[in-house]
Amino acid sequence: MSAVDISVVVPIYNEAECLPELRQRLGKTLDGLTAAHEIVFVDDGSADASFRILSELHRADHRVRVLRLARNFGHQIAISAGLDRAAGAAVVLMDGDLQDPPEAIPALYAKLKEGHDIVRAIRTTRCDSLGKRIGSRLYHAVFAALSYVDSRPDAGIFRIMSRRAVEAFKDCRETDRDVDALISWTGFPEATVETKHEARFAGKSKYGLVRSVRVAADGILSFSRIPLRLVTCVGLLAALLAVAGGLYLAAGKLFLGNPLPAHGGIVVGLFLVGGAQLLTTGILAEYLGRMFVEVKRRPLYVVRETLGLEERRSP
Repeated sequence: MSAVDISVVVPIYNEAECLPELRQRLGKTLDGLTAAHEIVFVDDGSADASFRILSELHRADHRVRVLRLARNFGHQIAISAGLDRAAGAAVVLMDGDLQDPPEAIPALYAKLKEGHDIVRAIRTTRCDSLGKRIGSRLYHAVFAALSYVDSRPDAGIFRIMSRRAVEAFKDCRETDRDVDALISWTGFPEATVETKHEARFAGKSKYGLVRSVRVAADGILSFSRIPLRLVTCVGLLAALLAVAGGLYLAAGKLFLGNPLPAHGGIVVGLFLVGGAQLLTTGILAEYLGRMFVEVKRRPLYVVRETLGLEERRSP
């Protein structure tokens, strides 16, 4: 048995304003469950006072542990780094903006004790902007149609996992990663608990449009080969359209006496084939680029320093 009953992993990027409130609410909640807990904050290259505040929180209570990365490696990598170092028999994942309430952790923990390996928090409400809600639902609809793992638009990273589920996730070391999809891929029994989704306690969301699109692309391309099959379909469609266009022009000349256009058909054909080639080449390039990154076998992240985690090493 682990000496730590519950670990809470919290990726942090410029969340200095949220940290004191987050620590206070997490501490109160976890103390009500077990004294054998830890909070693993992963400072993902913050440029504000986040690390200074985390250092003070660690000095006040050594159950607060800090993993400081050398630079900003991204939200998905920061979560993975925290899971690498968390020692709990059960591990909670949550963001540091307090949109997912720490007070829901006991309900997640109770559900886990019923025999499940993963318990997701399902949001009964969303406090995000309309554009973000629409984008999230669109992504999950596309992901569900193209991939072979479960995806829910009303669930974020807030969840609790058993030790064996965490160990299975840690074996997945690809660079371009979607943590939610990877956890579902492990295949362990899942359950859900409904929670409220609250407004950010302070600061602004770090997930802009570009970062959101990048994470969405990583998820789809990592868990689906359908885009590659679309390459064949696009090429076939372009060929059929070109043949149909040629037959149309030939029939017009033979049966209606229409003059053959000097350049129109050629231009249309070139644009058609050229567009299809660019699309298919782009899809192939996305997959090839991911292979290029993976074969170099670089580590997922680089650690700058740790507080309370010196004896632990990543896989």
